[in-house]
Amino acid sequence: MRNITPNLCHIVLLCVFAVTLPVTWAVGDVTIPDPGLESAIRNELGLEPTDPITEGALAGMTYLNANGCGIVELTGLQYCTSLTKLDLWDNQINDLMPLQGLTSLRWLGLYGNQISDLTPLQGLTSLTELALSYNQI
Repeated sequence: MRNITPNLCHIVLLCVFAVTLPVTWAVGDVTIPDPGLESAIRNELGLEPTDPITEGALAGMTYLNANGCGIVELTGLQYCTSLTKLDLWDNQINDLMPLQGLTSLRWLGLYGNQISDLTPLQGLTSLTELALSYNQI
């Protein structure tokens, strides 16, 4: 009778790999809670509605135009660490905390929002242009 132990080991290893592979891919996925911001990001990255938004894809973005998208919340932008230009004009944004670590930003357009606190922008030392007209400041 033939020894089936090596074949059984291969089957078990394949099953373990098949189960863990999707979990490994999902680790870097990012959820963008604001639908307007998510749509703008998907458009910039060329992603379909069901495609995952990954940390790596966000980290590679250098520009985002999200003007007039009805954005309220910026959660998720903290992963966009390579952004040099960010346009967020004419939205309803009031919390800038997700931007505080985006130290590559040189241009930030926040015209026409609900911003009253600029404290999160203090560490953005590369910032050379900041548009803030029509806010609560």
